[in-house]
Amino acid sequence: INSTNDTTLNGVNVSSQNTEINAGGNVDINAAKSTTSYTNETEKNKGDITAGVGVDINGTSGGTSVDDNGSTEHGSGNSTSYKNSTINGDTVTVNAGGDMNMKGANIDVEKADVNVAGDMNITSVQNTEHTESSRGNWGASVGISASAAGIIPNASVNGGGGSESYDSAKTGKQSGINTTGELNVKTGGDLNMTGANLVSQDGTGSVNV
Repeated sequence: INSTNDTTLNGVNVSSQNTEINAGGNVDINAAKSTTSYTNETEKNKGDITAGVGVDINGTSGGTSVDDNGSTEHGSGNSTSYKNSTINGDTVTVNAGGDMNMKGANIDVEKADVNVAGDMNITSVQNTEHTESSRGNWGASVGISASAAGIIPNASVNGGGGSESYDSAKTGKQSGINTTGELNVKTGGDLNMTGANLVSQDGTGSVNV
């Protein structure tokens, strides 16, 4: 891959014997990103009217009541997931005239030579999930009862509910460069690594910042 400007690779899976990237500007290798979200809401309501009449030794009595009760449930959530870009093969050579940024990316080869004029930034990405739910219920009753003793009103109200939430953030795979043999990295600026790695399995090569 040859470019006089920036080179950006998003969600790639490269498998080649020899891979070479030459860019006059930045080299950016990023994970593929996907997002999902949902919202749901349910409401239930029920009302009843009850009436009755009775006769006993004290005379006639009766009553009427109006009842209403219901519930609501609300749920929502969102998630973001990543699939790392990968470059596999025998050798990889990268020459960047600007910065090199690996955000959710892996280079797994036998030998790697990386030359960056600016900064080199390697960052792992996290899959995130957030959900929340709430629910409530209520009930009310209003009525009267009548008898020889008179008319008596009555009423009652009740309610309740609750809520909960969940959050998670997990790294699926660390970003970095892993070689079975020689690993050479040279930068003209800083080397910044966040949850990432540079590994030569046989311990050969060098990192110069």
